Amino acid sequence: MLVGGLSLAGLIPLSGFWSKDMILATAWADGNYLPLLFMVVTAILTAAYTIRMLNLVFWGESRRDKTTHEAPWQMTVPLVLLAAGTIVSWLGIGFLSRAYTSFNLSDHGLTLISFIIETFETPVVWISIAAFLIGIGLFKIRKQYAANKAGEQSVIIARQGYGFDAFYGGIIRCLRGFSTHFRKTHTGDLNYNVAGIALGFLLLILILFFIGGGL
Repeated sequence: MLVGGLSLAGLIPLSGFWSKDMILATAWADGNYLPLLFMVVTAILTAAYTIRMLNLVFWGESRRDKTTHEAPWQMTVPLVLLAAGTIVSWLGIGFLSRAYTSFNLSDHGLTLISFIIETFETPVVWISIAAFLIGIGLFKIRKQYAANKAGEQSVIIARQGYGFDAFYGGIIRCLRGFSTHFRKTHTGDLNYNVAGIALGFLLLILILFFIGGGL
C-alpha cells in the first residue's frame, strides 16, 4: 500500500511519477497550459490526499475497537507482484518503445537512457517533482490551514465533493424522472415494440439519406 500510494502521489522513480510526467510534458509541448495548470493542481491534491490516507489507515491512532489482520496469501501475493511492478516496470520503457515502433504504433523509439535524459531535459519534470513536494507540505500544514477562515471554507467545499456530488445527484434525479415518465410509453405488447423498432430504423435511414445528400 505504501508503494502504491507513493507511486500515485508521484514519488520518483516509481511508475506513477513517469506516467504523470509524460502527461504533463505532453500538455506543455502542445501549449495546453490551462489543462496543464488543472493537472498540476490535481497532482498536488493527489499527493496530499494520498499521504493523508496512509496516515489515517496505517500511522494514525485506531478509532475502532476491532483489530486488523493480514490478508490471506491469495490477496497478498498479487499485491506484492503489483508493488514490485510499480517499482521496476519503468525500466522496460526501452523494450516497449521499440515494440511500439516496430508495430507502427509510435514513431519515437527510445532507450532507457534516452528516456531518462529526455525526461529531465524538460522543465515539466521539476514541476512534477514540485507538485509532489507541495502536496506533502499541504498535508503537513493541514491543521494550521484548516484553522483560518479561508482554510475552513475550502475544507467545507472539499467535504462537499467540490459540488460534483450535487451535480451528479441532479443528473441522476433528472434521469430517474425521465425514466419514470418514459416507461409509461411501454405497453409490453410485442407488436407495438416491433412497430417502434421498425419506425425508428426507417427514421434513421431517412436522416442518413438526407444528411448524405440523397442518392
